[in-house]
Amino acid sequence: MGIVPDVYMCSIVVNAYSCEGKLVRAVEFVEKMERMGFETNVVTYNALVNGYVHVGDVEGAERVICRMLEKGISRNVVTCTLLMKVYCKKLRVEEAERVLRDVEEDELLVVDEHVYGVLVDGYCQVGKMDDAVRIQDEMLRAGLKMNVFVCNSLINGYCKHNQVCKAEKVFMDMPCWNLRPDSYSYNTLLDGYCREGKISKAFMLCEEMLCEGISASVVTYNTVLKGLVRVGLHDNALCLWSSMIQRGVAPNEVSYCTLLDCFFKMRDLERSMRLWKEILGRGFSKSTVAFNTMINGLCKMGEMVEAVAIFARIEELGCLTDEITYRTLIDGYCKSGNVLEALRIKALMERKAISPSIEMYNSLIDGLF
Repeated sequence: MGIVPDVYMCSIVVNAYSCEGKLVRAVEFVEKMERMGFETNVVTYNALVNGYVHVGDVEGAERVICRMLEKGISRNVVTCTLLMKVYCKKLRVEEAERVLRDVEEDELLVVDEHVYGVLVDGYCQVGKMDDAVRIQDEMLRAGLKMNVFVCNSLINGYCKHNQVCKAEKVFMDMPCWNLRPDSYSYNTLLDGYCREGKISKAFMLCEEMLCEGISASVVTYNTVLKGLVRVGLHDNALCLWSSMIQRGVAPNEVSYCTLLDCFFKMRDLERSMRLWKEILGRGFSKSTVAFNTMINGLCKMGEMVEAVAIFARIEELGCLTDEITYRTLIDGYCKSGNVLEALRIKALMERKAISPSIEMYNSLIDGLF
């Protein structure tokens, strides 16, 4: 006896396609089910909208919602939250706030902490911290409780926009709201400290994190490694790398690129080249960041022949170049006095339809004069 699919099964299939980014298949499946007379509901359409949110397709999400409404299916708070998410993802935060206001006026919908949290995070992403706090205060006035997501969004926003003291205050206030900082809270504030060169504070925060029973992850190690390399504490960075390996924390692409940058800043070409072979051997040959780190290090050391040789292997290994790749090479040639080669690389970049940046033109001007 065959199993007759119901609306819940349809929604599960649509969600699976959407999560895999197979949006055309997801849409075709919904259309097929509807042609066969199967009923779809808001859960089905929300799964479809979520797929467009994942890929940042605002028009696609709007199109699905319009189609849903045309079919007489009412939106719910999840639908509106997803629409706000995709607006925030594309940095169209004011439009996300308009959705919130629209939801507030709808008597059939109830705004919850998650809706406010999406908007707080959106304003934090674009650095509008006053607006983020305004929405947080509005949430509290509505009788809703502070949550870890909102705190983490504020900590991240303040740290990314050079207001670490304010991030620290949010972190310290979390127990007042009966909230416990999680690994994201610690790692984000840790990054803020390291960006400002406050390495002692960073290590103290690590100690606190471990005392709270939160293990140091590869993200934690990467953050501190970057901080140490940034302030020139290269030997300390190497000791931390050894500690990470001994504790069984597997390095990732970011870890290897940071160590590679460290070796170049130590002007240790031999270890840099040896590590580069290891990076390729570990399967990071398609990493644009790894190639850019390698090319940048070689250019900074004046090893332009080696840098160009690495550049020549990028496409061969199936990796994509970006504006930073070309800008780095151009800057290297300009600093070594070879402006003609710099102009050749610029022409090659333009054939790839990659737009030059202001920094690139500054390098060329410096090279010419």
